[in-house]
Parts: sequence; C-alpha cells; structure tokens
Amino acid sequence: RRLFDWLQSQGQLAEAIRGQMAGISFQEKPLHISRFNNCPSVVTWYHSTRSMESLQMPEGDRIYQLPQDVKISTLEVFGCQAGVNVMISGILQSPKFEMMTGLDLEGCTALTSALLMHAVKRFPLLERLDIKGAAKVTDDALLSVAACCPRLSLLQLGGCTALSDGGMVAFIKSLQSVADSLDCGRPCPALVKLSIMNCPQLTNKTLIAVAEHLPQLRDLCIYGCFRMNDDALIRFKRSCCISKLNSSGCYKITDMGTRYLLSMFPTLLIYHKHRDFYLPLTSRDLKR
Repeated sequence: RRLFDWLQSQGQLAEAIRGQMAGISFQEKPLHISRFNNCPSVVTWYHSTRSMESLQMPEGDRIYQLPQDVKISTLEVFGCQAGVNVMISGILQSPKFEMMTGLDLEGCTALTSALLMHAVKRFPLLERLDIKGAAKVTDDALLSVAACCPRLSLLQLGGCTALSDGGMVAFIKSLQSVADSLDCGRPCPALVKLSIMNCPQLTNKTLIAVAEHLPQLRDLCIYGCFRMNDDALIRFKRSCCISKLNSSGCYKITDMGTRYLLSMFPTLLIYHKHRDFYLPLTSRDLKR
C-alpha cells in the first residue's frame, strides 16, 4: 500500500510501473533495490502465488524483516553509493539470503574489499557476481571470491580500477586450482562469462592468464582495455572454448590478431555493445 501511495505522486514513471504491477501473472523475481530521483529505496519481491509485497528502506540504514516464507535467490542493488556498505551489512545478517546464487552490485562505487570478502564467505553458492564500478575493490577480495565461490559462472569486474595484473593472474590461477581440488561428486559449473571492461590498468599478463588457465571460458569482455594487444591473443589455442569476445576500444589489437582468432575459432562472435555481455549463452555459443 505504501509503495502504491508513493507511486501515486511520481507521474508517468509511476503509470508505467503500476501498469506492470497490475498484470495478473506475477512470476517469482529477484529482490530488487533501486533508487528513483534520490527517493528512499523501495524493496520489492514477488511470490509465485502472484501476490506482491513491498517495503521501503530509508537510506539503506537497515534491512526490514522479510516475511517468514520468503527466501531470496538473487539480490540486485543498483547505484547505491554511500549507504551500500551499511545496507549489505544488514543483509548479511539475515538468514533469508543464505541460499542466494546471484549478487548484482553494479554501480555501488563505495563497496569495499572487506565487505565483499565477508559477502562471498556468507554466500558460497553464488553463481553470478556483478561488482561493476566498484573502484575500491582490491586484489585480496578477488582471491576470496575464488576460494569461496566454486560455482561462479559469471563475473563482472568492469571498472574495478584498483585491480592489478598480479591480482588478476593470482585470481585466475586460484580459480583453476580450487576447481581441480574440489570434490563435489559431480562437475561444478566453471567460470564461463568474464568481463574486465574499462580496466585500462590491466595488460597482456591478464589476458594471457585467461588464455592459459580458463580454457572453459565462453564469453570474454575486454572492452576499453587498451593496453592489450595481439601478442596475448595468439595464446588462445584450439583447446579453448571461447565463443564470444568484445575487444572494442583495444586499439592495439589489430586485424591480424582478430583474423588469428577467427582462424582458430571460426564460429567466434565478436560483439561491440558492452551490455551484450549480460545476454545468456545460446546453444550456438555452447557448441565448442
């Protein structure tokens, strides 16, 4: 009721949102925290019974008690800045999130390494992690991600400018060693989608580590990594499974390097829009 009262005063945007809410078939959706014009965040979740619950979170200072029957599988927090660490700290204390498999913190520029390390230890079942724009996250946090999240299949590190080649190489090698040592009775999902877009501090060392230690990777986005060049591309061998690549803005990667990749991987899709990284892999992408 409070959500509808708030929407009542928000004009055309509210009309569009109310129209979606009025649909008769609500499907189970992830908890979603967003900010509209600096208004307090609205926390919304949908039940498979087609009923909807919503609460307000004033400035992220605490997480409200969710209904007993709600278990959250995916949490999306977009663009929260100063209050994100307090907000996530509250979420970490709630048993509602212990089975969570997806964590999207895109645009949370104030996210710290310490909080990320705490989060991945709290949520070992994570399969998707997006910390795009988290410029304060350092190499140590990445090592915690590798050690605590063996099921990770998608990782978005775009704009994490505090990461270094040394940290990325150690992270990639750690991913491989964790996967090799893990005995779970069945094949565990490996990292198949990795984005390091707009990390201009990263060089060929990172790209070579990807080629040599992540042969199962399907989708790689190095958009804006202008220090990378053809010398790293030739390290990708036929044993690699790469099927999608975004190298826009990597002006040192020439047509010769691209032709080499296409000769090794004839079905390789080279895309240019960085948002296409979030598109799911198709059966064509999984053929290799």
